[in-house]
Amino acid sequence: VGVDRQFCENLVFMAGDRVREDPVVAPFSIGRNLLTVYSKKHINDVPDLRGKKLQHNRRTIAATSTLFNEGGRCVWFAPSGGRDRRSAKSGRVEISQFDADAVEMMRITAEKASRPTHFYPMSLLTYDMLPPPASVGGAQLGEVRTCAYAPMNMHVAEEIDWSRAIPHHVSDKLERRRLRAEYVQGIIQDGYTLI
Repeated sequence: VGVDRQFCENLVFMAGDRVREDPVVAPFSIGRNLLTVYSKKHINDVPDLRGKKLQHNRRTIAATSTLFNEGGRCVWFAPSGGRDRRSAKSGRVEISQFDADAVEMMRITAEKASRPTHFYPMSLLTYDMLPPPASVGGAQLGEVRTCAYAPMNMHVAEEIDWSRAIPHHVSDKLERRRLRAEYVQGIIQDGYTLI
């Protein structure tokens, strides 16, 4: 399938701050349309910088809101940090648990936009190319990383129908948020299984 060059050049990526700061990953980020956020895993790494990091995250959400209001843009984000990782328990490569707050933030930001926003779940199999650090949230920048020539597989599913995510009888706000994230993760997991 051919991909339009202008579409690719205008694609906006939302990623964690480490995409910008990790010496192995940063070269792949340079020159990209990139919005960064500090994840919950790293927001308190340096307590004195917490306020600055939260302010940065608010600016990123404001920029995302602007993009949604303009319309006609494709924004890629991963509500878990986005990586497939080898499970210490099963030994299998699995997708990371989605952050329900991240899913909800993007959904609400889109819902408030003046133009319609469409969500398409995309599953990526990237582990063999550049495995993430073994520990989640605890790895230090500069740790040993390996890179290999390996295929990357992708699956894009049908547009998300948010009305199917939650049974009508569920009224608790936090439970509704959890169920939405679980619903989307299930779709992504199905796609990951296919690839």
